[in-house]
Amino acid sequence: MITLEQVKHLADLAHMELSETELKKLQKEMEQILDYISQLEEVDVSGIEPVAGGHELENVVREKDAAVSFGFDENMLLQFPEKQGDYNKVPKIIEK
Repeated sequence: MITLEQVKHLADLAHMELSETELKKLQKEMEQILDYISQLEEVDVSGIEPVAGGHELENVVREKDAAVSFGFDENMLLQFPEKQGDYNKVPKIIEK
Protein backbone atom coordinates (compact mmCIF):
# COMPACT_ATOMS: atom_id res chain seq x y z
CA MET A 1 0.00 0.00 0.00
CA ILE A 2 1.25 3.44 -0.86
CA THR A 3 0.54 6.21 1.62
CA LEU A 4 -0.66 9.71 0.82
CA GLU A 5 2.62 11.05 2.24
CA GLN A 6 4.58 8.91 -0.25
CA VAL A 7 2.46 10.24 -3.10
CA LYS A 8 3.06 13.81 -1.92
CA HIS A 9 6.80 13.10 -1.75
CA LEU A 10 6.81 11.68 -5.30
CA ALA A 11 4.80 14.65 -6.57
CA ASP A 12 7.29 17.00 -4.94
CA LEU A 13 10.21 15.16 -6.56
CA ALA A 14 8.46 15.51 -9.93
CA HIS A 15 7.81 19.22 -9.23
CA MET A 16 4.06 18.62 -9.51
CA GLU A 17 1.61 20.80 -7.65
CA LEU A 18 -1.47 18.66 -7.00
CA SER A 19 -4.67 19.32 -5.09
CA GLU A 20 -5.76 17.00 -2.30
CA THR A 21 -8.30 15.40 -4.66
CA GLU A 22 -5.64 14.80 -7.31
CA LEU A 23 -3.29 13.34 -4.72
CA LYS A 24 -5.95 10.88 -3.53
CA LYS A 25 -6.77 9.90 -7.13
CA LEU A 26 -3.07 9.38 -7.89
CA GLN A 27 -2.70 7.32 -4.72
CA LYS A 28 -5.53 5.02 -5.82
CA GLU A 29 -4.07 4.68 -9.34
CA MET A 30 -0.59 3.93 -7.98
CA GLU A 31 -2.02 1.27 -5.67
CA GLN A 32 -3.74 -0.36 -8.66
CA ILE A 33 -0.43 -0.37 -10.58
CA LEU A 34 1.43 -1.89 -7.64
CA ASP A 35 -1.31 -4.52 -7.20
CA TYR A 36 -0.98 -5.46 -10.86
CA ILE A 37 2.81 -5.73 -10.56
CA SER A 38 2.43 -8.00 -7.53
CA GLN A 39 0.13 -10.24 -9.62
CA LEU A 40 2.80 -10.41 -12.34
CA GLU A 41 5.41 -11.41 -9.76
CA GLU A 42 3.30 -14.47 -8.88
CA VAL A 43 3.40 -15.86 -12.44
CA ASP A 44 5.69 -18.89 -12.84
CA VAL A 45 8.10 -18.14 -15.68
CA SER A 46 10.75 -20.69 -14.71
CA GLY A 47 10.40 -22.69 -17.96
CA ILE A 48 10.33 -19.70 -20.32
CA GLU A 49 13.45 -18.56 -22.15
CA PRO A 50 14.16 -14.83 -21.96
CA VAL A 51 13.69 -12.89 -25.19
CA ALA A 52 16.06 -10.20 -26.37
CA GLY A 53 15.90 -8.10 -29.49
CA GLY A 54 13.40 -9.54 -31.90
CA HIS A 55 14.42 -7.27 -34.72
CA GLU A 56 17.11 -6.93 -37.35
CA LEU A 57 17.71 -3.18 -37.05
CA GLU A 58 21.16 -1.73 -37.50
CA ASN A 59 22.55 1.75 -37.07
CA VAL A 60 22.89 3.66 -40.34
CA VAL A 61 25.51 6.40 -40.51
CA ARG A 62 26.18 8.74 -43.38
CA GLU A 63 29.52 9.38 -45.04
CA LYS A 64 31.84 11.82 -43.30
CA ASP A 65 31.81 14.22 -46.25
CA ALA A 66 28.02 14.44 -46.04
CA ALA A 67 28.05 15.51 -42.39
CA VAL A 68 26.90 19.03 -41.57
CA SER A 69 28.73 21.26 -39.13
CA PHE A 70 26.52 22.73 -36.41
CA GLY A 71 28.88 25.36 -35.04
CA PHE A 72 27.98 28.75 -33.55
CA ASP A 73 28.47 31.81 -35.75
CA GLU A 74 29.16 35.37 -34.56
CA ASN A 75 25.46 36.37 -34.60
CA MET A 76 24.55 33.48 -32.33
CA LEU A 77 27.31 34.34 -29.88
CA LEU A 78 25.88 37.89 -29.58
CA GLN A 79 22.77 36.29 -28.03
CA PHE A 80 24.90 35.48 -24.94
CA PRO A 81 26.17 38.81 -23.58
CA GLU A 82 27.27 37.35 -20.23
CA LYS A 83 30.29 35.10 -19.91
CA GLN A 84 31.73 33.05 -17.10
CA GLY A 85 35.29 32.18 -17.97
CA ASP A 86 35.29 30.58 -21.42
CA TYR A 87 31.58 29.74 -21.19
CA ASN A 88 28.51 31.66 -22.34
CA LYS A 89 26.10 32.28 -19.49
CA VAL A 90 22.36 31.77 -20.00
CA PRO A 91 19.49 32.86 -17.75
CA LYS A 92 18.17 30.42 -15.15
CA ILE A 93 14.91 28.85 -16.28
CA ILE A 94 14.27 26.27 -13.56
CA GLU A 95 13.21 27.39 -10.12
CA LYS A 96 13.59 25.46 -6.85
